[in-house]
Amino acid sequence: MFNEIELNELNESKINNYFYLDNDNKIQIKSNLSAHKYIDLLLSFKNSKNVINKILLNLKINNKFSFYIPELFSMNLDEIKEFLLEISNNLKYNLILYWISNNQDFNSQLETSLVKNLKINRLNFNINTNEDRKNLLIQTIKKKEKIEYYYDNIYFYSELNKICSKLFEISMKEREKYFQEQIKNLNNYILNLNNKSEYFKGIILPFDNNDNNNNNNEEDDDDNYIIVNIVNEFSTKLITKTRVPIKLTVELIKQKEIKEWNEKIEKIKIEKKSSNIIKKYFSNFTKTKKNNNNNNEKKINVYSSVDDFYKQMEMKEKLKKIKEIKNNINLCNKNPSEEEKIKNNEKKLNSNLINLYKREDTLCDLENLPKNLNPFKKIFFDVILQEIKPFSKFKYFLTYNVKQFIYKFNDDLRQEFLIMQLIKLFKEIFYKENLPLNLTTYNIIITSNKSGIIEYIPNTISIHSLLQFLNKNKISFSNFFTLFFENNLLEAQKNFAESLAAYSLVCFILNIKDRHNENILLDYNGKIIHIDFGFALGISPGNLNFENAPFKITEDYIKIMGGIDSEIFVYFKSLFMKGLIAIRKYYEYFENILRLMFNGLFRNINCFEGKEIEEIIENMKKKFFLNLNENDYNKIVDDIINESINNWRTGYYDYYQKLTNDIEY
Repeated sequence: MFNEIELNELNESKINNYFYLDNDNKIQIKSNLSAHKYIDLLLSFKNSKNVINKILLNLKINNKFSFYIPELFSMNLDEIKEFLLEISNNLKYNLILYWISNNQDFNSQLETSLVKNLKINRLNFNINTNEDRKNLLIQTIKKKEKIEYYYDNIYFYSELNKICSKLFEISMKEREKYFQEQIKNLNNYILNLNNKSEYFKGIILPFDNNDNNNNNNEEDDDDNYIIVNIVNEFSTKLITKTRVPIKLTVELIKQKEIKEWNEKIEKIKIEKKSSNIIKKYFSNFTKTKKNNNNNNEKKINVYSSVDDFYKQMEMKEKLKKIKEIKNNINLCNKNPSEEEKIKNNEKKLNSNLINLYKREDTLCDLENLPKNLNPFKKIFFDVILQEIKPFSKFKYFLTYNVKQFIYKFNDDLRQEFLIMQLIKLFKEIFYKENLPLNLTTYNIIITSNKSGIIEYIPNTISIHSLLQFLNKNKISFSNFFTLFFENNLLEAQKNFAESLAAYSLVCFILNIKDRHNENILLDYNGKIIHIDFGFALGISPGNLNFENAPFKITEDYIKIMGGIDSEIFVYFKSLFMKGLIAIRKYYEYFENILRLMFNGLFRNINCFEGKEIEEIIENMKKKFFLNLNENDYNKIVDDIINESINNWRTGYYDYYQKLTNDIEY
């Protein structure tokens, strides 16, 4: 299976880590490798079909391929294309491949692959029998429905393109009315999906739902979230100079629960149909037996529609409340002193309901903060239960959730996707090495070379918006941090240092620029989060490379950590060094991603334009300090951090952004 020359090109460490000898003394690939190692092997053996097929089989068996779908497609090998068509039977992967391929022939193959398991071979059916005629018809209908549903999803997202484009073209006065009309139309479209089908449906949101879990396992096929409604009150348009993105708030249910729902509906229809047949052909059954059949039917707990389900669940809730009230009245009649206890219990119940969707690890008491200290009061997490769920007809579904995402048109998100993929790799390494370096990753879905979806990060505020709020209330950033997290200050400072160290390392290695305060967020537990990676890997605004500091660290950041002599600042430095040492072992994974993207789908993105891959790789590689001894890292880290602290160019770049774009600093 393995070419000796190819094996000899691998170092001893890789041979030991990737292969083993079986009972017949043959070299075999280990079956439990990470996706990164399988990709590394694919690059090493890209001319060996047998090895490629073995690697792809392991990727599929271990369900570890979704991270690398764009890279796999970029390799442009027949065996890999076949593999991608095979996994595209899953509608989410099919949509992702449809959007990134931009190839009509391949997209036609995707459609065929989608219904491969429903392939109809008429020779297998004896159309002279009623049963086979029925099965043939069922298979034909299922195939037609699946293809129609596939294009229903594509149409939905293409409509978002049109809405964004039209919003930019029309006047400011017309925008709000047009936007609300289009949200209404999209909701009607989702509703009509159910009307034209006998089953409950929605639009697939093709996110990786395990994205912020620290593991390398893929989610189950049925784990996808389905959009069942757009909440227009919490959806809005975001106006910029060159485009009008839209932020949508959507109600979601997991595909698994919808599947179970549809199976129940199908079951009751079969039961009813069987019952009708029995009644038709065996009308001489006794009255008692008929009654028994009817009783059996009633025991099946299914609902004819979502509205029916909602109404019945609401009725159950009302009956439950009436019962509770009656019990309370009886208690009061028996013992008047119980009345006060009941009132207290009701208050407790209401308080629990309000806090149901608030995260348990919130480090501040948001409800009791003074108004001038709570910039998060209008943030999404604070209104989800009170403003959306109680009024939703989907609230009784067990997997009910609400998410927000931003849809952008006339904006190439491929570079954003690439940098986020590298940040996810950093995050995975930190987790594997047991380092408390904190990165917040989020989904970016490319729907074309000029459009895409960005997952919105809830419970955050941009430093720009925070400073606007604080300036009005005449409070400094560092004082706000101390007062806001007064009861859990040390833990909030740790969160700040752990996230700052992580993003400082990311910005240093990937050379991320344009770090003004609209591109940096603070969450309600004190963590820093970086967004918007339009300038990285050697490109900068105006290609002036004005921000020449290794990373951004301001006087405010240092004050929040307690000053450069504080334990928290020493902790920050220690984490930066430990992270830098840890990522060295995984350098090749970073290089593999860049090489594959450069030679494939992303060749013409801004950070690659007009450059050679060797130049990009070399500029990144030297920041890993691969030839240094670990003992030399103390001085290296001191130099990097000292160069970054209060770098005058960092301050002047913030000042420039204030003058030109009114971004606070």
